[in-house]
Amino acid sequence: MKVKISIFIAGMIMGLAVSYFFVSKQWAVHHDVASLTDRGKAMVAIADLLSESARDHESTIASQLEGYVCDEYRRQKSISSGAIDLDSYGLSDRGKVEGMKSSTRYVLQAEAYNSKLVERCGQSL
Repeated sequence: MKVKISIFIAGMIMGLAVSYFFVSKQWAVHHDVASLTDRGKAMVAIADLLSESARDHESTIASQLEGYVCDEYRRQKSISSGAIDLDSYGLSDRGKVEGMKSSTRYVLQAEAYNSKLVERCGQSL
């Protein structure tokens, strides 16, 4: 009887260890994909800003970047304040919580690093 219980407990422990490995691996893959996607979005945005300033010679890259930062700041502020419905994105509950945390962190960082720019962004609403 003790042998059967020991085998059962060992099987449970091995099952938990294996399932943890697969879940953690899946989470790591999802996180890596999100990072790559974000970097790709940033690359496309910067390329767009560079081409825009090349077409319009009165526009400088700094003004284009400031406009982009203001747009993104307002979007992140909307997400962190709950004004954007995250249910429409089809996110899981964990994804919604992570999105809110990330947006709040981005807003706080923007306000801490460049409060004058953020103030101008708020006035240009």
